[in-house]
Amino acid sequence: MGTILASAILADASEILQDASNIRWTIPKLLSWLNAGQREIVLLRPNANAVNAVIPLVAGTKQSLPDDGVLFLDVFRNMGVDGVTPGRVPRFIARTDIDAENPDWHLDKASAKVQHFIYDDRDQTHFYVYPKQPDEGPGYLEILYSATPADLISQTEAIALNDIYANALMNYVVYRALEKDPINAVKVAEYYQGFMLLVTGKMRADDMYKPQEGSEK
Repeated sequence: MGTILASAILADASEILQDASNIRWTIPKLLSWLNAGQREIVLLRPNANAVNAVIPLVAGTKQSLPDDGVLFLDVFRNMGVDGVTPGRVPRFIARTDIDAENPDWHLDKASAKVQHFIYDDRDQTHFYVYPKQPDEGPGYLEILYSATPADLISQTEAIALNDIYANALMNYVVYRALEKDPINAVKVAEYYQGFMLLVTGKMRADDMYKPQEGSEK
């Protein structure tokens, strides 16, 4: 979470828009665009709102991210059956490899201690564990995942992302304010390009921030 208040970003955007009194573009509307900008940033750079969390596992092999999760990033370690006891580091294994080696791996004997995790980037909010978790007393894992940033309700709140994204968010708000006016087409392109350059550069976020097949954790 950042420390810069939404009001500071909206004030800068309003000054650029020459609407310091917010007659044409109201604070609620600008705030809605700031919230949209935060979500856009996380879509482009999943690590912009990466969350390290200890999560409870459920019976079986298939596991889900918390409700705010948008992209699975990594697994760090087992955390016991109480969620506070550090344990074995699970290793990533490609689904094609484990399927070929042991087609019945979903049916093997259950254990709360995870040895491997399996992830397919076509299903970004789920992952699998081996061995499967027991019906009673499943374990916990410490994982890293990308989360949807919480919407700001008031401009008196700090932005949900790190402060380094403040300028990108300002560009996004101005872009959204100008985009419906054809006379501002050039400025719209400039501010959107500025937003994109600040956020992405030359990074391909999904390729940079996902478990790599064949790597060992």
